[in-house]
Amino acid sequence: MNHQIRCAEIWGGIEAVDQDVSTSSLAISIFSSPCDGTAGGDIYYVSVCGGDQLTRIAIADLQGHGEKVSAMSRRIYSSLLDHLGDLDNGVVLAELNRFALEQGFEALTTAVVVSFFLSDGTMSYAYAGHPPLLLRQKPGAPWAAMEPLSSSAFVNPALGVFEDATYEQWTLRLEKGDRFCVYTDGIIEAPDPAEQPWGPRRFREALERQDAESLPQAKAAVLAEIERFTGEGLRADDATLLMVEVRA
Repeated sequence: MNHQIRCAEIWGGIEAVDQDVSTSSLAISIFSSPCDGTAGGDIYYVSVCGGDQLTRIAIADLQGHGEKVSAMSRRIYSSLLDHLGDLDNGVVLAELNRFALEQGFEALTTAVVVSFFLSDGTMSYAYAGHPPLLLRQKPGAPWAAMEPLSSSAFVNPALGVFEDATYEQWTLRLEKGDRFCVYTDGIIEAPDPAEQPWGPRRFREALERQDAESLPQAKAAVLAEIERFTGEGLRADDATLLMVEVRA
């Protein structure tokens, strides 16, 4: 089932999901699995501005479960609603950082916010201590990590750590057919029976092996590779993976 998002809608939450979502500009295939089978510490949202021009994707990885995660989920929803047409992802992260500080959340509440602007084909992204998004421009090209570059611990840190934190934004232009993915560390840190993590290199190689497949098929195949590697699937930690393809 493909959920079509339009006209100032915000979709997502904290529950387990394996679904395809689309906007006017992006196709999105998402998987999220709490390690204990209930609502976990990973949060995911997709929002679209009123004119279907701006699609924004946000994921966050919180320590723990329960009300803390639910409170942050509600705050992310509210922040996305307040900034539906705002092009600056750093504004969203700065607002979430203030909320995390007010609530006394622990460190390692990481997040990434990505937006795609339909009219000029630009993708912008900002991190809060989160693993870097992976990007593949042009079919057959290698996947690359968009590593954050910062000169200070106060720039792009995890949420709830520093009161005067600032969040930078990077922008690049994408074409139809380009792909990127965002994920939580439950994906790259999934351990094998010897406690060795799957790791970023295996992740990129798995993505490259599925380059010719549709987005849902590629996501399913990557998850199947992780399951073979771990021998028991993604049960060590909450895990979220969003694979995205530019469709317009």
